Amino acid sequence: MTDKIEGGSINELVNSMTGRGRLGRLEGAAPILNKAFFSVKFFKSNLDALTVHAFSGEFSSFARKQAAINLLKMVANTAIILLVASALGDDDTVDWDTRSANFGKIKIGNTRYDVTGGMSSLVILASRIIRQSTKSSTTGIITKFNEGYGSMTGMDALWQFTENKFSPLFSVIKELAEQETFEGEKPTLVNELKNLIVPMVIESAMDSAGKESLANTLLALIADGLGISANTYSYNKNWDIAPGKELTQFREKVGEDLFKEANELYNKLVNEEIEKLRTNEKYQKMTDEEKQNELTKKKNDVKDKVFKKYHFKYNPKKK
Repeated sequence: MTDKIEGGSINELVNSMTGRGRLGRLEGAAPILNKAFFSVKFFKSNLDALTVHAFSGEFSSFARKQAAINLLKMVANTAIILLVASALGDDDTVDWDTRSANFGKIKIGNTRYDVTGGMSSLVILASRIIRQSTKSSTTGIITKFNEGYGSMTGMDALWQFTENKFSPLFSVIKELAEQETFEGEKPTLVNELKNLIVPMVIESAMDSAGKESLANTLLALIADGLGISANTYSYNKNWDIAPGKELTQFREKVGEDLFKEANELYNKLVNEEIEKLRTNEKYQKMTDEEKQNELTKKKNDVKDKVFKKYHFKYNPKKK
């Protein structure tokens, strides 16, 4: 402990293991960085843990060995938890594909419980860039990067990752500047104030309450309180965003209130179809292109069913 490099390395390792990563030359700028990004030092501690302090400069061989042992313990413990959850749950309870946002999480209903402490996001980002593809966490369809106009790229994946790390205040500033929320909607004063004022645990519980049963909502609330991040989401198509001629004509016929009601019904029925496809053996054996075509067909069938319920038939000649 009298050796400066040895003592400094052990000190940095202990701080990193307890979620306080060292920022090096940016250490003095930590308060400023925290205004733009969420928990910068915690993010750096995860990066250090996964890379065995590859970015720590002078680092003793003893401390690096302890960091490697710590990483092996975390990987082993996480794998055991996920294997048990996979054995007890359904086929889609655990997703082992590192390109999916569900990787490293336990899926119960529409809620995902992160058992990696946030480290899985770094693995997912690296995997998507290396393999130049991504897997949808709702449909399970794999999409390759740089294939056709408007397709996703590695830079898009990196930007999405960065956006998810923005602090609440910086997220609000970004949305107001772009006049678009993360979900693609137009920001409102009420929603932006909610993002700033409502605690994240409560906000997650509110999201879960609209999509899950009471039992699952309580489970998500308890998990968040214990430090296990719980996120609830499912397929959600907002008809207000670029509605097109067909939906515009439908809105004019039924009015704004019924239009929103029909949109909610559409998303509910599509999610039910997605869950059926997930357990369909024939669907699982399809190629990703065939899966996409089948899913598109199901969406169109659901939309026709919703239109029929509201006694609407699209007239392409109507201006």
